[in-house]
Amino acid sequence: MMNDERDDVIVRSAFADLRTEDVRSAASFDDVVTRRASMSSRLGASALFRLAAAGIVIAVAVAAYETHARFAKPAPQFIVSRDIIALAAWHPATDALLPASGIRMTPIIGGSILDLDTLTTGALR
Repeated sequence: MMNDERDDVIVRSAFADLRTEDVRSAASFDDVVTRRASMSSRLGASALFRLAAAGIVIAVAVAAYETHARFAKPAPQFIVSRDIIALAAWHPATDALLPASGIRMTPIIGGSILDLDTLTTGALR
């Protein structure tokens, strides 16, 4: 026999041994069907219990939200005085000296440096 044929025989006998071991250790068909039937009845009860628990949790969460929404204090209103509004609208007199290209160097209250298109024109976006 050549070396390849010997290897082939060894591999085939190893697979035959594995197959024989699997057949010996496998459960019978009737055992598997019986076990599956008992598991499905337990899983059905467990799934029903989980569904009921989830429904209770959702009902409690909705009731808590409704109670909180009904009795919560309204958020305080933010009132801005006229002085602050006038300050936000103020522009220095030197703005007239800036070129008409749209460059605006006056800072804006609540504005950001990210609002400036500094790479091209320096104008606001």
